[in-house]
Amino acid sequence: MAGCRIRGLLCRLFIPQDWETFPWSAFLGSLLPHAQGLVIDPPYWDPMRRGPYLQPMDLKVIQKILGLLPADRPLLVRITGKDRRKTASHLQHLDEALRPTAHYGQVVWLDTPLMYHSNRGLPDLLLQLATLTQRPFALENDPDRVRPFKSWSSHVNLRTHVLKQLAHNPRLSALIHHGSLRRSLNYAKAVVKRRDFCLLDGDEANFLDYPNTTGVVSASANVLAPLWAALLARKSLSGRAEHMTAYMETMSILQEGLRLLRPHPTAALAEMLHAMGYSTTRPALDEEDRKQMHRFLNRLPDVCIHNY
Repeated sequence: MAGCRIRGLLCRLFIPQDWETFPWSAFLGSLLPHAQGLVIDPPYWDPMRRGPYLQPMDLKVIQKILGLLPADRPLLVRITGKDRRKTASHLQHLDEALRPTAHYGQVVWLDTPLMYHSNRGLPDLLLQLATLTQRPFALENDPDRVRPFKSWSSHVNLRTHVLKQLAHNPRLSALIHHGSLRRSLNYAKAVVKRRDFCLLDGDEANFLDYPNTTGVVSASANVLAPLWAALLARKSLSGRAEHMTAYMETMSILQEGLRLLRPHPTAALAEMLHAMGYSTTRPALDEEDRKQMHRFLNRLPDVCIHNY
């Protein structure tokens, strides 16, 4: 891939339980003007699952939802399986299904290989997967989603020297990172020779504190995309007095939104989208939590998504 197409705000697209009847047209019409890319990751939204691996139904969901999306921006599509063989199988299935579509030219395959593989041998694994497709890859380093599948002595983070080896492969175009600023800086050093490589922060709260990566992968953008877009547009101007008030107000709203979403992101987003008129399904929530979310929605500026 020439240049760095994967940058800015990437929304981890919400996939509700009632996805087949969800009003996608209205929802996407409000979201897409503000997002530079989308992450399609069905396991993320299933609170009963412990990891990022796909199940058979997810392959259908991915294909159906991709058919609703425009083919004009990066689409990071989850392929992770329970093991190496399943991951390759998912990749082959989706690659064959999407190759004839207009979306194929925007697809970037997303994998969290440490769920089923050790750091050792990852460069060879990527080489083998790359023989199955023409499209590039993004990896996600997410220790919280990996940890349940590892022994206590196993590494749950991608080793910096392994990332340096992986970056020699031009088919790897991006890394979504979750973790400390120190690790993020080490990863940035590991890929410094790849000017086209995109390092994305998968931890929204960390990004608000230290916006030092090419972009951010955001679940809260399903509701707060206009604010994220405004923040990213202003971050280079945030030191100027005339922009400081608006910048700090945007930061405050985003931080409050993340606090509300963090314990139960699927239920919280489902409740907010119901309150905004997008969904007829209400999740089971504590009444006080529900009230807090509605107070938060009432605080949002008019620029945010509404579908009343």
